[in-house]
Amino acid sequence: MGIENDLKVLLGSEKFTLLNKLCTMLYEQYPEYEIDISDGHDHYEIKFSNNIKTLCILVARNKKLDFNVLLNKMERLRFESKKSDFSKEFIASYDATHSHTNNKVVLIKVKNSSLSDIEKILSLKSVKNITLVKNFKNEKKA
Repeated sequence: MGIENDLKVLLGSEKFTLLNKLCTMLYEQYPEYEIDISDGHDHYEIKFSNNIKTLCILVARNKKLDFNVLLNKMERLRFESKKSDFSKEFIASYDATHSHTNNKVVLIKVKNSSLSDIEKILSLKSVKNITLVKNFKNEKKA
């Protein structure tokens, strides 16, 4: 069994399809970011990052898929100016999240309706160009 099969079992077919859509979108829009998959005991973390910053982290566990994004002060200001473009559910999640110094980590429970919010929030991120490297850590042997 490989990572793909593990994720199908862990998430179920509906969430696995959402994971594929989200990873495809991220890979196409941010090809300069590394994809790093790490295996926890009961979950997988799929991290899109470069040598400078993390774009986002997807966490797959027990039929759930979460999207985590760190917003710095400038990104938060951009969000505040476009807040009305986001769903009420996303705004509630954002408002409920505690700020750390100048940063805020927003957690989104991924479902079909949240994909447009994810795309919008990522468009507010500051992105630097770094060469693409794929690094699949801890892949389980068949």
